[in-house]
Amino acid sequence: MIPPYRSLLPSVGGRASSRNRVANSCSVAKLRSRAGALQVALWVALLTGATGCRAAQPFATEMRALSHQLIEQEAPAAFESASLENAVLSSRGVMLRPGPWQVAPHASSAAVTTAELDAPRPFREALIAWNASVPGAAKLLVEVRVRLAVDQRWSPWVYVGQWGTGPPWEGSVQLPTEFPAGFPAGRVDVDFLTCEADLDRVQVRCSSRSFESGVRLDRITLWLTGLRGTRNTGSTDSLVPSNNANRPQGLAREVMSSPIVVGARSNEWEIPVPVLSQRLLPGDLPQRACCPTSVAMLVGYQTGNTPDVVDVARATYDKLNDIYGNWPNAIQTAFQFGVPGYLRRFDDWDSVLNELAADQPLIISIRAEVGELTGAPYAETTGHLLVLRGYDRHGNLIVNDPAAATLAGVRRIYSREDLTRVWMDKGGLAFVLTKPEG
Repeated sequence: MIPPYRSLLPSVGGRASSRNRVANSCSVAKLRSRAGALQVALWVALLTGATGCRAAQPFATEMRALSHQLIEQEAPAAFESASLENAVLSSRGVMLRPGPWQVAPHASSAAVTTAELDAPRPFREALIAWNASVPGAAKLLVEVRVRLAVDQRWSPWVYVGQWGTGPPWEGSVQLPTEFPAGFPAGRVDVDFLTCEADLDRVQVRCSSRSFESGVRLDRITLWLTGLRGTRNTGSTDSLVPSNNANRPQGLAREVMSSPIVVGARSNEWEIPVPVLSQRLLPGDLPQRACCPTSVAMLVGYQTGNTPDVVDVARATYDKLNDIYGNWPNAIQTAFQFGVPGYLRRFDDWDSVLNELAADQPLIISIRAEVGELTGAPYAETTGHLLVLRGYDRHGNLIVNDPAAATLAGVRRIYSREDLTRVWMDKGGLAFVLTKPEG
């Protein structure tokens, strides 16, 4: 049975919760009988070409009714206002080192908690991502809490994710992902936080357990989305820690719909991103691996060394939810392969085209009904990831679609109208994987 979509934002659509789906499928293909009397759900049915990726979030029917804000906690100055436990600032970020007290045999714990971060505009959703070096048998646990705008009550800490090859954090499977009774309905839905009430502050806690050497946390990013037209009383024009008004500028900023002009933009542009097909992978990956395949393509472009998609899939795999398409996991996987990145949303094409013209390809999350994406190698999909790599003189977009059956078929051209419908109007989610520093 396909679970119903649920929205926590009034009048802006919803999204299928991966926690309520059976098995991993990021995509469920629906075959409807011509008589309309029968509806059959097939997991990633190759008959219809569904592509096996986690559902894109249909966040807004009109994205321009929303406001977006980006918070970056990046090394080293951004962490100066953070609370450090058995951790020290380094030239690259925060080192979470084994502490002086033992919490398990041969294991130590450390933590960094960001300042309480003010948002100038109320938000109802937070996309959270991190870049961290997690060696050996270490483990990184990420949690978040938020504050209600109406009465300044804080939520409890809720579980976002964990990373590393070490043993699972004791009790992590039972860590709360939903707000308790008496607090407006909200939860971490696999990989993003959503709430039905306006929020005005956010705080992230990263805890490390190391059996060998320390964990280095380079960056935390949060992309906040809320209804446009409201503003928090008394907040400043930039996103700053509430307990440190003198924090250095440029570490956090509000992102509006106006484009960031990068100079005269060519009327056509294509980035030479290598092509890979998930259909050529072993086992069940042809139906499930659009995310790791897309990540591998961008890692290959940004580093000049394309990794084995099977290795990328092994790294992105979210055991708790049995999926390969966990968004923060994908960002951290790219960092593990040398490529930093973050999650964001787009709601205007000027900003998208400027990114492409600056040689920044994007991984985008789409959802398409039958007939909505002309030229795709599938009839429909409830969730799929592909690479946006350029545009032509007619305004069409050039993509690498990993669902193609052959390498020759991966590069495709989709119309802007179609991609507006299946991507931007479904939330405009993108992975931004950037050039490695140095």
